[in-house]
Amino acid sequence: MFQNLTDHQIKAGETIKLYRIVGFQPDEDKEIAPIADHKQTEIPEGEYLLFLNGDYDEEVRHVRWFTNTPNQLFKATGGDSGTEYKNVFVSDEIPSITEEKVLDAI
Repeated sequence: MFQNLTDHQIKAGETIKLYRIVGFQPDEDKEIAPIADHKQTEIPEGEYLLFLNGDYDEEVRHVRWFTNTPNQLFKATGGDSGTEYKNVFVSDEIPSITEEKVLDAI
């Protein structure tokens, strides 16, 4: 974990339940407006670089974690210059990112 701005700690090796918002429905009688590509719902097993928001939900009695990047999901691939994370969702916006760039940004 590089940075955690929440009150909820995540330990190394811990499994979290990740929620991915794929659309928004402003009212019951309105259509759902897509936010992310609904075809990309499968998340392959592996080590990921996640940009998350989260809060404890009393109804389900656990923290709900949501990704800040609904169209990007970065999976560790290794590489010569430290760990590289490749976007496993089809997107030309950010095809990959390195650990060094993340550390420079925070």
